[in-house]
Amino acid sequence: MDEQGTSYIELLCVLLIVNILAAIILPKLTMMDKISLDYEARYLVSDLRWMQEQSIYRMNGNEKFNRIEFDTMPKLVMDQNPESGYVIFKGPNIVKQHTFTKPITIPTNYVNVRFTIDGRMNPPRTIYLYEGHERLAVIIDVAGRIRIEKPGSFFK
Repeated sequence: MDEQGTSYIELLCVLLIVNILAAIILPKLTMMDKISLDYEARYLVSDLRWMQEQSIYRMNGNEKFNRIEFDTMPKLVMDQNPESGYVIFKGPNIVKQHTFTKPITIPTNYVNVRFTIDGRMNPPRTIYLYEGHERLAVIIDVAGRIRIEKPGSFFK
């Protein structure tokens, strides 16, 4: 007998295969957002630690410390469009400019970040990075320690 068309069993098998493939692929797409947000947070922390190191007094052999002019200490400034990234200045010169790879939002109330000459942050800051429903916090405490946390882990 020649049959034309498809049976219900064939249709169910095709739907089952499509659902299995979707179950495998879709979680990977959401993981990519988490990975890119984590990358941007780590990149920001790396730049903040570099700024902190540049702000600390430097030892001149075994002599006295060299004083660093406040104007030449690095300062991180968010771009006017918070989704575009940030710029690090040292005096009037741009030392580094970073553009986010995906549309990551940082609230604009974190316009300037600058460390004191001993590497501390006064007042302490928490910089939130948003991408869709994901959120990470870059925390700089008074002692100058910089870390990344998921907001749910310290808001309990």
